[in-house]
Parts: sequence; structure tokens; C-alpha cells
Amino acid sequence: MSSDQYLNMFIDEAKEHLQHLNDNVMKLENAPDNLELVQEIFRSAHTLKGMSATMGYDDLSSLTHEMENVLDLVRNRKIQMSTFIFDVLFNSLDILEMMLSDIFEGGTGKADVTDIVSALHMIVVKNIEEAHNIEINQGTENTAAELDEHQYSVLQRSLESKQVFYIKINIDEGCLLKVARVFMVTSTLERNGEIVKITPSTDDIEQELINNELLLYFISDVDEKTLKHEILNISEINSIQIDVVDHHFLEEHFVDMQQNKTENEEKMNEPKKQKKLEKQPESHSEPEKQQVSEKQPEKHSEPEKQQVSEKQPGSHFEPEKQKQPEKHPEKQHVSQKQPEKHSQPKKEREFKKKNETENKLKPKKQRVPDKKSVKTSSNRTIRVDIDKLDTLMNLFSELLIDRVRLDVLSSEIDRIDLTETVEHMSRVSGDIQNIVLNLRMMPVESVFNRFPRMVRDLAKSLNKEVELMISGADTELDRNVIDEIGDPLVHLLRNALDHGIETPEERIKSGKSEKGILYLSAYHSGNQVFIEIEEDGRGIDKEKVTNIALKKEIISKDESQTMTEEQIHQLIFSPGFSTADKVSDISGRGVGLDVVKTKINSLGGQIHIDSKIGEGTKFSVQLPLTLSIIPAMLVRQGEEKYAIPLTSILETDILQKQDIKIVHNINMIEYREKLIPILFFKNIYDIPGSYDPAEYNIVILQKGDEKLAVVVDEFIGQQEIVLKSLGNYLTNIFAISGATILGDGQVALIVDPNALFK
Repeated sequence: MSSDQYLNMFIDEAKEHLQHLNDNVMKLENAPDNLELVQEIFRSAHTLKGMSATMGYDDLSSLTHEMENVLDLVRNRKIQMSTFIFDVLFNSLDILEMMLSDIFEGGTGKADVTDIVSALHMIVVKNIEEAHNIEINQGTENTAAELDEHQYSVLQRSLESKQVFYIKINIDEGCLLKVARVFMVTSTLERNGEIVKITPSTDDIEQELINNELLLYFISDVDEKTLKHEILNISEINSIQIDVVDHHFLEEHFVDMQQNKTENEEKMNEPKKQKKLEKQPESHSEPEKQQVSEKQPEKHSEPEKQQVSEKQPGSHFEPEKQKQPEKHPEKQHVSQKQPEKHSQPKKEREFKKKNETENKLKPKKQRVPDKKSVKTSSNRTIRVDIDKLDTLMNLFSELLIDRVRLDVLSSEIDRIDLTETVEHMSRVSGDIQNIVLNLRMMPVESVFNRFPRMVRDLAKSLNKEVELMISGADTELDRNVIDEIGDPLVHLLRNALDHGIETPEERIKSGKSEKGILYLSAYHSGNQVFIEIEEDGRGIDKEKVTNIALKKEIISKDESQTMTEEQIHQLIFSPGFSTADKVSDISGRGVGLDVVKTKINSLGGQIHIDSKIGEGTKFSVQLPLTLSIIPAMLVRQGEEKYAIPLTSILETDILQKQDIKIVHNINMIEYREKLIPILFFKNIYDIPGSYDPAEYNIVILQKGDEKLAVVVDEFIGQQEIVLKSLGNYLTNIFAISGATILGDGQVALIVDPNALFK
């Protein structure tokens, strides 16, 4: 395999891991105590680090390594996630994405990661110290003063002839060399006596895991005043407290190790007793069995999950760390059941109910498959270059043409065996056609996945609380549509966040919950896919929109008085239109929604708006299922055939020649009590050999609210056609989007209806 192929594999897999990291960090932000998510994030970061190091991208590798260090502390419960840590992780992912884009474009993937690596490193260093300080502070008064049997006997004997002291030494908080100060203190004490016990332990001191306090049991002949004077002479020592130890003090702090051992054994035996109870099902009634089975997961679910992850290939986790059960599963369980502060809106309840119904029909993810099934499922998918799929589609188009030709020949020859063979080939090729078309389909999830992070960052910058709810992410679209639809959806979501959803203060005043809800959904309807973006915000102010349109001379005053609600809403897609009071990084330039409509129209789609003041706005984008095979009406003009996409056709009709009117030197006809322009195919494409009949066959085309009539010689019929490019030699041809090869081998040009409206 060449280095280029390895590079392509690296880029594809790195993009997947980055997407998983973004998705899971987003989920973790909503559930910071979910260690399962932390494990998944750690795995993705670890894999990305290894891949980057293998390919020689050191900056990528070093950044992911520092992320790993932070995540390792989180999964081992040494630190807790905070807003600052989440922000640093998200910034790290942004830099990783930027570096990966540079590699994709042929760059080296190098970037200045010094600042972000330093931030991650500081989180690790600071939180290790804080975690250790917490542990010591929590246990200082209890464990530091406790004595085992050996220490107790040494101190008891020493009381007979010497003095025993319990010493607390406080080191200055700004001290940079704490280990050196501890060494100086212990050296001073050892010159004057014997240290029996020191807290923190010697190992912790060597690893620099110390806080500001040092606790010691000390035997000496020197009086406490002299000891205090010598220790306070050491720089950066704040204070010292010396208590004289007697027999009563030792009795109180002596820990009976044998008693502790017995208690620990009893605790260890409790699970065994529980297992014995489980092994006697006949002694329990059915309800009792159910209670036992319900209680078990609370105690053992987390270790079991972790044990499974240890057995997976490529796992880099230490079993000792993974087998630690969660400390407070009961608390987590209770917190999940607590009701929200504000009642859910009706739309949200319906949305969640729909998702719950869909989830019930799906197999549960918690079921752990055995090793054989995991191995089988991992080998069920392969990566295929998209160019190979395009080549396959083109070859199959040629096969379809030959199939139709064979149908004609078999009917002419009239042989039964040939006819049967051709019919069988038609059935098989039909199945192949469905498979080839499905290969080009992709779930919109690949586009939707990047929006939760974008919404999170944008809401934070606008000081708004927003929850994004996604439905129908498994809805499939042609990959060509998927590639083009991302940017329009970004503009619509940004518009909803900036103009639609109010600030928490405004929402509370209007009787809504502080958190706005943003719905993003997709679903099939016939040969169309609908993508809807809906929010429960302020809605579109029709009066404000009309006034801005009049001010910018987008419409006249007469037009404004006769416009419908839908037409007023469509004004926001006009070039240069904006309702923003000031220009910002997010909006105000009047180019966002204009770009949206232009792009959607170029894909053969439409966009509709439904809005109510105070309740919110819904943008509904209607798109063709595929751009490769489209339903079209075949028409004849002279000796040539043309295909008009059905998505743009409103209806067909027959028109009398005398019904054409001339208004301002433009041919117009009356349609549904309105005048619409009429064009002639023979004039548009300069087609020779056309005749001039008394009646015209017309096709009514629609683009948004605009309508247009086109005259053709003959209607041939409706047909599914394969869209083919005209190549590099035939570019910028007016109102032609491509060509298709018909069953009889003839080529039909595909009309671009949107261009005719211009």
C-alpha cells in the first residue's frame, strides 16, 4: 500500500475519532459524572495519539497526549470536570481539527500548540496537588494521628525515659521548593531525636505530592521551646505547634490492626453470602426473584462493563483502575429522576415521546455481544473511495441503456428462450439498480453531528441557554445533496439562535423557561426529504419585516398591502435584508439567508417558513432524495427531447393561442386569476424545425412563490432519469443542468427551471 493510501486512511479515521470526541465531550458536559463516556473519550484520544505518532505528526500526538493525561485523572476519579476543563478540551479539539484540515490540504499538520498544551498540563499539575491536599486535609486529623502496633509500642517504651511530641508544621503557601523545606525540617529534627511517623509519607514526599502541612510523632531529650526555635529558623515555615504526648493520648490513637482485619474480612464475605442466596432460586417465590435481579445491577453493573472493555482488543486501560466500582450509584440514580424546574413545553414533550417510541423499537445498546459477534460485526463494513461509486453508477447507466435495447431486439426476434433470458436479466438489473442507488445514500447524521458543538459555542457567546434536540438523523440523502446542504443549515441554525431564541431574562418575562429549545429534524415524504429547524423563540415580526423591505426598496408600498403572510416571511431571504440592529460576527450583513435560498434552489429544493409571534419559527427545507436519479417529464421540441425535473413542475395544460396577452412587451397568460409570463422552448434554445399550432402544450413551473409557463411541442411522459454531467468542454450553458441517456440510446438535455426564472 502506498503512503498516499495510508494518508487517506489516516485522515478518514482521524475525522471519525474527532467527531466522536466532539459528540462525547458534548454528552459529558450534560452528565459530568458518567465515567463510561470518559472511557470512550479516552479511547478515542488514545487511538488518535497513536495514529498521529505513527504517521509522524508530532504536534497532533503531543496535544492528544496532554488531553489523555487530563482524561486519565477524570476516569480515575482524581479530578472532577469543570467549565474551564470543558472549554480547554473543546479548544483542543478545534486545534486538532485545524491541524487535520492542513494535512488534508497537503500541509505538514504543524501548529503552535504551546499555549493549549500548557493549559492542559497546568490542569493536570494543579488538580493532582489539589486532589492530594483534599485527601490529606480530610484524613489529617484522623489517619495522621493514628498509630499501628509497632509505632505504639515504640512510643510507649520511650515515654518511660524520654519526651514524645506530636508536631504540626505549616509551610508557606507560596513556597516553590516544598520538598527541600521538608528535608530541612526532618534533618533538623533527626539531629535532636527520632521521627517515628511522618505524614505525608516518605513516598509522597519524594513524588512531591505534599500540601502545606507536615505532621510528625517525634521522640527527643530536647525541650519543646528549643525545637520550636530551631524549626522556625528555617525559611518559609509559617508556624509550628508542639503537643506533649502521654499514655492517654497513645491509647486514643492506637489502631487495633487485628480488629480491622476481622472487620475487613466480614465485609469481603458479604458478596459471597449474597451469591449463595442467588444460587437458591427454588427457595424464593417469583416476586422475590424479581427483586433480587433488580437489585444486582446497582452493585455490579459498572465493574462488569469495565471488565468487558478490558477484553476488547486495542484497550490500553489498567485492569486495577477499571475494576473500581462507582462510589455513589444510588445518588446518581436519584438525581436522574428529579423533576426539572420548569415544565416542559408541549412540543418538547411530543418530540421526546416520539424519540422514546423510536428507541423502544431499536435494539438495546446495553447488551454486550460475545467475542464472536463483535468480530463478525467489525468485518461487515469496508471503506470505498467515492470515485469508485461514481464509476459504478456510470457503468450501470450504460447497462440500463443496453437492457432497454435488448428488450427491443427480443421483441423483434420473437424467440421464447431469448425473451425469458432478457426478462430475467431485467429483474436482476433492477435489483442491482436499487443496490447501486442505496450505496450513494448517506444518513444526514454526518451533517447533523457537527451542530451540537456549534450550537453550544454560539449559545455561550450570546449568553443564552439553548438545548438542541435532534430527530431523524438516520434519514438518508444522496451524498451529493449531503455535501451541499451543510452550509445552508448552519446559516439557519445561527439565525434561529441569534434572532429567534430570546435571552433568559426575556424568556422569563414572557412566561417561558430560561432554556430555549431548538429542534432539528429530518424525515422522508415520497421522493422528497424534509429538514426542519424549529425554535420556541420570539417569532417573526411581520410589520418590522415589511417596514425594512420598504426602506430597502425590496418591495413597493402597493405590493406590501396585498402580500400574504408566507410572502412576507419570504422577504427575509432577499439579498441585503437583515433585521439585526447592528452588524456582528454572527449576523447583520444580510447575506446569510440569501445564500440559503440560492443554494437550496440550486439543489432543486424549496424552503418554507411558518412563524407565530411569541411562539417561535419553523423553517422547512424540502429537498430531492437524490440528484443522481430524478423523476422528470420528457418533452419534445422539434426533433429534440428534453427532461424537466418533476420537482419544479406545478401542472401541465393546453393553451389557446389567443389567450396569450402582451404586457409591457412581455408575453403573459392568466393563471389562477393572476398573470404569469410565458416562454417558448424554441426561442430559449433556438431550436429549428418547430411548428406553430393553434393550441399550445404548456408546462407550469414553480420556484417559491413565482410561477412561469413554458410552451413545448409534445409531452412524451414521466420517467426516472440518470443525471449525467456535460463534462468540462460544455460549461455555463444557459438553463441546462446536465443530460441523460434514454432507453432508446438518445440523449436528452435536462432543463434547469431555476435559470428560466432569471
